[in-house]
Amino acid sequence: MMLRNRLQRDGQWLFAQRGYLPVVILLPAFAVLLRNGYPMGGPERYGAWLAVCTILALAGQIVRLVTIAHVPSHTSGRNRKEQVAGSLNTEGSYSMVRNPLYFGNCLSWLGLAAIPCSLPLWALVAVVFWAYHERVIYTEESFLEGKFGNAFRNWAERTPAFFPNPTLWRPPSFGYSWRYALGREFEGFFLVAQAIAVLDTLVRSAAERRFTYQPGIAAAALAMAIAFIAVRWARKKTQLFRVEGRSW
Repeated sequence: MMLRNRLQRDGQWLFAQRGYLPVVILLPAFAVLLRNGYPMGGPERYGAWLAVCTILALAGQIVRLVTIAHVPSHTSGRNRKEQVAGSLNTEGSYSMVRNPLYFGNCLSWLGLAAIPCSLPLWALVAVVFWAYHERVIYTEESFLEGKFGNAFRNWAERTPAFFPNPTLWRPPSFGYSWRYALGREFEGFFLVAQAIAVLDTLVRSAAERRFTYQPGIAAAALAMAIAFIAVRWARKKTQLFRVEGRSW
């Protein structure tokens, strides 16, 4: 099989699994948690490190939120069965980078992977994440090139694939809808909050050789869980997050 065909085949499979497969990346964290003592040399330093990791993980979700707030219908969706693109996004976040959603994912995953404070684990997650998304991006861009032709190629030539270039910024003509974006992306904030709470509990419990947790982080995770249930209910039973010209 030609390399191009294999990359496209692998990318199609990974595209369909992209909502679940990344969870496997953090499994090696459990081996790191078997070590003795707190990362960074003590609970105070570890607390500061956890704050930095949390900021990085949440920054990734904010990138996603800002991106989703200005996209029109039938673009940047969560569809897994097939590629869907009603139009080519080239403004807002997409004017600085071709894959802003995956860039946001990268920040979140690297932030979470850094919590155990293990360079080998962090490097492993970075490599696996890159190999994983490289194939997904290849598949998506092959689809976009086939559908939009020169319009896609011209945009791709001037726009970085993964790392944003702020000097290329162009404001979105479609406008922002934060209500729609929150309804679409709140699940990501919920999952990040739960992951932080779980990893922090594992780190503290492993360091002290007994089950222990940080009450403030546990309370925040519980509040996010309650809010997540409320948002899911509102999405299904009300029109609160429905905005004209935007699709789910």
